[in-house]
Amino acid sequence: MGPQQLFLIILGIIVVGLTIAVGVSMFSDHSVKSNEDAIRADLVNLGADGYQYKIKTLSQGGGNGSYAGYGLESDGAWGSGNQNAVYEIVAQTSSEFSVKGSSKQIEGASVIITFDSKGQISEGPVSAGF
Repeated sequence: MGPQQLFLIILGIIVVGLTIAVGVSMFSDHSVKSNEDAIRADLVNLGADGYQYKIKTLSQGGGNGSYAGYGLESDGAWGSGNQNAVYEIVAQTSSEFSVKGSSKQIEGASVIITFDSKGQISEGPVSAGF
C-alpha cells in the first residue's frame, strides 16, 4: 500500500469514529430530554389528581375545597413513583401545593411544579440537573 491509501484508510476510520461519537451523544441527549418530559407529564397528572381531591366533599373522601390533607401514599402509585421518578409533595397550603419529581434515571435531576386553587400551574415547571 502506498502512503496515499494508508492516509485514506486512517481518515476513513477517524470519520467513522466521529460519526459514532456524535450518534451516541445525540441519543443520550434525547434520552435525558425524554425523561424530563415524562416527569413533567406525570407532575401535571399528579396536579389534576390533587385538584380532584380538593373539589370533592369530605363525604366523598376529598378536601372540601382545600388541598390540606392531600398526600401521596408511600405504597401508592405516586408515592413509590414509576419508571420515571419518585414523587413527593414539597409544599402545601389549603389553596396551593407543590410537587417534586426526582428522576430515577439521572442522579440529582428533578422537576418541581406548583398548582394553584384552580388546579392550574402557578409556578414552574422548574427543572434542575438535566
